[in-house]
Amino acid sequence: MKRQGNKYTTSHTTAIDAASPILDFAEKSLLVDKIVLGIIKTLKNGTKRMKTSHEEACLFAKVRGNRAIQEFRFYTKEIPRFEKELNRIAKDEGFEIS
Repeated sequence: MKRQGNKYTTSHTTAIDAASPILDFAEKSLLVDKIVLGIIKTLKNGTKRMKTSHEEACLFAKVRGNRAIQEFRFYTKEIPRFEKELNRIAKDEGFEIS
């Protein structure tokens, strides 16, 4: 899936399908200033899962779908608040959170 818009900045615009609800939420969130789409690694199989960690100026997330995993960076001034909201959305969409 291609992602473009004023919040997306990176050298590519491709995101895995499993990340659609995560990216849709982040794109609409007033807390997020910028979204960076990271590398995509293919997998043989897997379950939907999201793992987050705090970096200096952003929330780093790895989103795993059935066939691929992708890294994302969400730049926000309110990392803990955004992480809590993002985890809620991910759980509602059937992701395991780790």
